[in-house]
Amino acid sequence: MKIQILAGTPFISIDENGDIKTHAITPHVHFDVCPTWLKIATHHSKDANERKLARVAAWNSTDEGAKAETLEWEFEASMQAIRGCEGFSAASYVKGQRVLDDGKHLIPGIYRKMA
Repeated sequence: MKIQILAGTPFISIDENGDIKTHAITPHVHFDVCPTWLKIATHHSKDANERKLARVAAWNSTDEGAKAETLEWEFEASMQAIRGCEGFSAASYVKGQRVLDDGKHLIPGIYRKMA
């Protein structure tokens, strides 16, 4: 089952004086990217760990090219993992702010008491 409200659909409400008001609905869509960023961070973290093992093996050899290459590979994967964590953190913050903002509109008295 799917409920769909098209943009511009008329919305009817009754105000506190009992008057009927109409206005168009403007739907807002939110895509939660937190799981996506977490998946990216996890994937690159595993990659970084595998590349770390390759770097350790290369550093036990005398091949200078392999040492440099594996160090760069580990660095790249580590940076991607850090970026994924940052993206997750930022998306979580925005998601939390949206929930708090919605709550302010629903129960403003609580926020006044807390301030």
